[in-house]
Amino acid sequence: MPTHGDKIFNLSIGHRGALFVAKNPLLSSDIVFGHHGFFLADSLISAGLATKVILTNIICGGNYFSDWVGAGELAYRIGLAARCIANAGLSDLRTIIDHQGGEWDSDAGITQTAATNSLNAIIAEFKRVGLLRDGNNMVVHRNTRITNASGLRNPIRAAQASVPDGNLVKAGVDVDTLGSSHRSDGTHFTVNGGAALAALKLPVYSAILSA
Repeated sequence: MPTHGDKIFNLSIGHRGALFVAKNPLLSSDIVFGHHGFFLADSLISAGLATKVILTNIICGGNYFSDWVGAGELAYRIGLAARCIANAGLSDLRTIIDHQGGEWDSDAGITQTAATNSLNAIIAEFKRVGLLRDGNNMVVHRNTRITNASGLRNPIRAAQASVPDGNLVKAGVDVDTLGSSHRSDGTHFTVNGGAALAALKLPVYSAILSA
């Protein structure tokens, strides 16, 4: 587990932005152990790219991109995160939004056009609430249910690859390259898988924070 555990914190959207020393399981996460955010935060601190890291999870399991836009059931969580961060007095801190969804969209065979439209709407909402702005970034990773056929996965991966603008929205990593051996149930990562995922993401984060 992290060697800089005293410098990694967890902001909870379920507690109006209360801040805690990060422990497994992270609040508002369905990963019980080995969340890659721990390993990534630890690596950024070890590399001298951050002195402290605050992890704020807004995701929950079993959802589609469309759930996060418009009248979608989870769309409110983006604005809630912004309000909780503001309530904690942390709005001026550098923020990187890590977007790693897509499993359920590939399950359902969502089209590339529909997935792209939803992802662009998610990006627009992060901009609207002020979390995605000059000085902050969003990273969109390619991620699907790796057990699905390519005909279901490829449209989602293409959508994820199409939305980065090279400015505020950066292209992330190919999470799908970490196969079943890194996962406990075909989807969720093991502790070793979490460490591997963090190592995969580290160069992307390093490039952003070093720019």
